[in-house]
Amino acid sequence: MATHSARKRDPEDTLRRRDRLAHVANDAIDASVGAAAGGVLGALAGPVGMVAGAAMGAVAGGFLGHEADMHRHRSALHDRWLDDIDAEEEFFGTARSLGVGNDAAVSSAPVPMRALDRLRDDHRRIERVLDALEVWARELEQDETRDDRAEASRFVNFFQSFADRWHAKKEEDTLFDVMDRTGFSRERGPIAVMQREHEMLEKLMSELDAFAASPRPWRIAERERVEDVARTYADLARRHIAKEESMVFGAAEARLAPEAKREVDARLAAFEATASDTQVERFHRFAGELVSLHLAS
Repeated sequence: MATHSARKRDPEDTLRRRDRLAHVANDAIDASVGAAAGGVLGALAGPVGMVAGAAMGAVAGGFLGHEADMHRHRSALHDRWLDDIDAEEEFFGTARSLGVGNDAAVSSAPVPMRALDRLRDDHRRIERVLDALEVWARELEQDETRDDRAEASRFVNFFQSFADRWHAKKEEDTLFDVMDRTGFSRERGPIAVMQREHEMLEKLMSELDAFAASPRPWRIAERERVEDVARTYADLARRHIAKEESMVFGAAEARLAPEAKREVDARLAAFEATASDTQVERFHRFAGELVSLHLAS
């Protein structure tokens, strides 16, 4: 029987590790180039200036190179999403309309949508807790003896209460509903895919909840499944957010009529008003505790 330590790693995880190593190598090269350039310029001011110039050049070169490398990485990631979406016919609904009916009005005026800003704020909070969830999964993998059912329950509590019952319901009952009534299809295309992914995320978190409620510590196979569920949830949630913001939010901003945009804003504000200040504060405090516990910064 294969041991826990001998478990094969996910090919995508290996690629991510190689990608991080490539970033480090590129940063080192950029820092070296910066050091050389700084040293040459600093030589004009004598030996001390040469040393100081090399040091400053290394820092500047490394920083600027890292930023350029990350920009290339984000661009490549964005292109990959577009390729994935292009290959997924059900995500488009139809190649021409993206699941948008012929009666969907093209917005004639640049009316801002405060609702989308609020939903994006939710996404950023969720992403930070996803970071913490992934770190926690690595911590489980590294320490096979720890009993983390209580921490699993804390993650379940946040994602079920905030991501599923609050954020996803807020999207479906306001933005998706208005888009469906104004020409966008809720039965096919991007909105249909988003709703199915909401259901998939709920099922994954329900599975983690069952492990959290176990009356005894996890066995090795159960622990491995907990790690897999946590990583799968984090990966699916990130992909979901990226598609939602690029496709659904983008379509709403580009094609909803001004009056429809104002309706989304009003309905989302009314939905958020149903939560008490104490409930919202609890969401934020819970997220902050998970992030501070598992992330260094």
